[in-house]
Amino acid sequence: PGSPTTGAAPAAGSPDPASPASPTEGKSEEKKRGAKEDEEPVKPLIITDEAVADESTEALMYSPYEEYTRQRAVTQCVLLNGQINFLKKRFNTEHSAMLQRKRQEISKIAEKNLRIAQILTDLEVKEEIYHPQLELSEMPEKLLEVQDDEIKAEKYVSEEERSRLEELRQEQERRRKEQEDDAVERGLKIMMDGKLERDDTVVVKIQAPDFVQNKPQDEWSDEEMKQFKEYEAKVKKKQEEDEKKRRQLEAELKAIRKENAESAQQFNTALQGLLDSKLNTDQCIFEFELRVIKLVQGVMQAEEMEVKAVKLAEMVEEMTAKAEKSAAHVEDYKMELEEMMEKYQALTQEDKNADKKFRQAFAMAEEHVDVLLKLLKKRPKAKAKGKQKEDTDKEEGSASIDPFAVPDPKAKTHLVDDVALDKPEGLDDDVWEEFLDYRQGRLESEREMRDCAAELAEMQKYYQKIQQEDDELRAKLEATQQRLGEFHEQALRETFNLDVLFRFKQGQIEVEQAPVVTDYADAILIHRNKIRELNGDIRTSGTEKVKILREIKDIKKGIRAVEWENEMLDYTAGTLEVEYKHLHTLRVTKAMQEFIKGGGEEHNELERAKLGQKIAHVQKTYEAKVEEKRQAILRTRRLVKEKAVENRALETQVSDAGSVVRQRDDIVALQSTGLDQARAQKMMKDLRVTRKLEDVAKAQQAELAELKRQIDRLRERTFPSFAVVSKRVVGNPDEKPAPGSPGSSA
Repeated sequence: PGSPTTGAAPAAGSPDPASPASPTEGKSEEKKRGAKEDEEPVKPLIITDEAVADESTEALMYSPYEEYTRQRAVTQCVLLNGQINFLKKRFNTEHSAMLQRKRQEISKIAEKNLRIAQILTDLEVKEEIYHPQLELSEMPEKLLEVQDDEIKAEKYVSEEERSRLEELRQEQERRRKEQEDDAVERGLKIMMDGKLERDDTVVVKIQAPDFVQNKPQDEWSDEEMKQFKEYEAKVKKKQEEDEKKRRQLEAELKAIRKENAESAQQFNTALQGLLDSKLNTDQCIFEFELRVIKLVQGVMQAEEMEVKAVKLAEMVEEMTAKAEKSAAHVEDYKMELEEMMEKYQALTQEDKNADKKFRQAFAMAEEHVDVLLKLLKKRPKAKAKGKQKEDTDKEEGSASIDPFAVPDPKAKTHLVDDVALDKPEGLDDDVWEEFLDYRQGRLESEREMRDCAAELAEMQKYYQKIQQEDDELRAKLEATQQRLGEFHEQALRETFNLDVLFRFKQGQIEVEQAPVVTDYADAILIHRNKIRELNGDIRTSGTEKVKILREIKDIKKGIRAVEWENEMLDYTAGTLEVEYKHLHTLRVTKAMQEFIKGGGEEHNELERAKLGQKIAHVQKTYEAKVEEKRQAILRTRRLVKEKAVENRALETQVSDAGSVVRQRDDIVALQSTGLDQARAQKMMKDLRVTRKLEDVAKAQQAELAELKRQIDRLRERTFPSFAVVSKRVVGNPDEKPAPGSPGSSA
């Protein structure tokens, strides 16, 4: 997908940059365009996050694997911010709808609470009614509202405001007086208590006949008895109607409360859904924000790398220029060095041919050639380095006194050669002078050769130095170029080294989590199939190990079984030995002899017959007892049913009697006077006194009985008692008493 336009839009009528145009046309168009820009500046088209917040931008986003250019990264940031704003706007819409729904539910519950309050008033029940309200955080507009009770200062009222309030009060007073003299309102108030509709909440009270309060019941006539029965029938009917109405109100109250509970439950479910939506929205927003942060970091890193690459390129260019300049200097100096070497070689060659030339030059004095040759090669003795240096300094100092002085060759000669030469005998003075001149030239040549050698050595040393510097500069240049190439490769890798977000379950991350931010730089992604294969290998190894352990367990179990069997056989052998010894030491009785002879079988048959008869008798007795108990249970059930019927009848009678007693109590209460109440209070007081005396007598009797019991116990401690209590258990005489039971003997 193409990136959105972020620059200025071209002006109307401007030529296409790709279309060719003549220079004159271009200049005229540029003038026109410049004039138009001066008149109306073109506003740039800027795409903001709010511009794309009205609809989702997910379809326009790049894939995480396509964000490898700066323009795409910037475009993706804009689209991600737009998607974030879209998600926020969508959730805010859901939140506003939920808040509106809450207000509606609160208003509905408030309407139903009015009916609940009316029902509770009719039922004469005091219960708290739940009134849901909005929190202060849900009403942000309330923060700017000021209540009257929050203002502590007294309100200032001007004269005009006072006159207006006074006129308003007089107008209200006039209207009130007019309404008080309204005949229609007065008649409505007198006849229907000021209401046009019927009020079912008004309690209609049935008045009892007058003779009920004025006459005793024994003096009532038949007509009065009939009127009283009609009164009782009306009261009963009224009670039934009140009970029916109470049940209807309770059912209505229960239904309204159920509706309120269902509404609250539905709203809570919707609110839980909104919470889930908020969590999902926050998750998506945080994910998009993390992607934006990573993209911005990538763009900033790319810009930093571009700046660094430019610096490295400038450094390479600078070092390349220095390397070229150094190479040119090295090459020029190398040519000078070669010229100096050629000069030195020429001087060396001339020095090698000096003897031959000397013999040719002094061939006329052949008999003195060898002596002259020795004198020619004679040189002054070598001085110490320190002294030679002092002489050299003196020479240089004396020579440097007069900067305009012309050097004297003879003086120089004397300075160089201070050797005393003796003229050979028989040598002509002309030849000797020629020899001295030749020798002086020879010394000058040697000195020049020495100076050339020294200069050549200095030049070679300097050449090595500049060559080393050139090599170092070239090495630095190559290292910088290599660094620049590696940096370009790194930048290319970083361009395509994209940050991709993945969602993992908590158990799939095995990296140790840090307290704040976990570094996953050295983490690796392992395919799920590899983990499954590894788990399969672990399970296989574990299964084999478990199998081996089970085999070891079975082997140990078999060994233990064999050991137990050996111990059991050893114990059996010991038991048999003991029984064998017991048989040897056993006393043979008459019964045993009879049993051995064969008489014991008949005895067993008799015992078996007795036991069979006993079992049959016990079985028959058991069946008779079971039948008896079953009949008793049936009789008890019939009796219970009869008693239940009688109880229901008695309950009806008790209810009727209770109503009659309440009515009689009402009548007695109406007929009773202050004297009767005093008599009743006196009677109640006598009853209370009598009851207290009876309680005191009972307490004294109990105390006397306790004292008597203690006296008997003390008497038993003092005198021995020979009374034996025989406890016999009555039962089947054929049964033997169980060990430890009463009547059993040791």
